[in-house]
Amino acid sequence: MFLIRSLSLVGLLLAFSSTIVAQSKSKLDSAIVGTWVEYETVGSDADGDTYTLRQNGSFTFTYSGYHWAGRRIISFSGKYRFTQDSIFFQITETRELVGGYIDNDGPPNGLGWVVEGAKEQVVKQPYHEPIGLDFSVQRDEYHEYIFVDKGKYMQVPRDEEKN
Repeated sequence: MFLIRSLSLVGLLLAFSSTIVAQSKSKLDSAIVGTWVEYETVGSDADGDTYTLRQNGSFTFTYSGYHWAGRRIISFSGKYRFTQDSIFFQITETRELVGGYIDNDGPPNGLGWVVEGAKEQVVKQPYHEPIGLDFSVQRDEYHEYIFVDKGKYMQVPRDEEKN
C-alpha cells in the first residue's frame, strides 16, 4: 500500500513539474522571438551577424555586412528548437552569391576582397542532423541578450526589425 501511494505521489509530482517546465519553456519561446544582432556591432555603420527567430520555429541567420563581401553564403535559414542550455538549427536553405568573380575593391571603399558580378540564389539544402550550439538568455537592467555558442546578441526593438 505504501508503495502504491509513493508511486502515485511521484507521478503527481512529475506531472506537476512537467507543467512548470512547459510553462517556463513557453515564456522562453516568446522571450527569444525577434531579431538579435551581434553585440559588438551595435551602433556601427553595418549590422553584425544577425539571428531572426520566429514564433513558428523558423529562423534566418544573416552574415554581417562587414564579413559577407568575401563570402558566397549570405544567409541560411530553417527551423530551430532549444532546450534549457542548447539551441538546435536545422538548415533547409541558403542564400548564396553564384557566378561572378573575385576582385579587390581597394580604395576608396577599402572593402578588400569582394565578389563582383554574382547573382543571389536560394539553394535548398539536403537534410542533415540539426546542429546544436550552447545557448542562454541573460538580462541586465537595460537590455536582454542571447548567447549562441560564443557570440553575444542584443535584441533589436520590434519597430526596427527588418523581417
